[in-house]
Amino acid sequence: MDHHVCPWWLAYSFDNPLRRLVHNGSKLLSPYVKGEMTVTDIGCGLGYFTIEMAKLLDGNGRVIAVDLQEKMLAAVMRRAKRQGQDDRIIPRLCRSDDLM
Repeated sequence: MDHHVCPWWLAYSFDNPLRRLVHNGSKLLSPYVKGEMTVTDIGCGLGYFTIEMAKLLDGNGRVIAVDLQEKMLAAVMRRAKRQGQDDRIIPRLCRSDDLM
């Protein structure tokens, strides 16, 4: 793994109630994500925006969650399952040079 990657355990520090005051995912994304779109969250981390996007979709809408770390993707899917959104999220593990 690249040394410039945030350790999965440190990512939990980014997920706190104060973040919602500045980054309200639903408010930020609702003008752009809707219906049966397929959207991609590249570098999804713990899924803060991934899960919000999934909530905005309906029908066959899907979110492709892409990250470098399996543990991040596992955390996204655990969190999505708790919120009833795991059926809309497709996790994808990538390498740092996959998108170049």
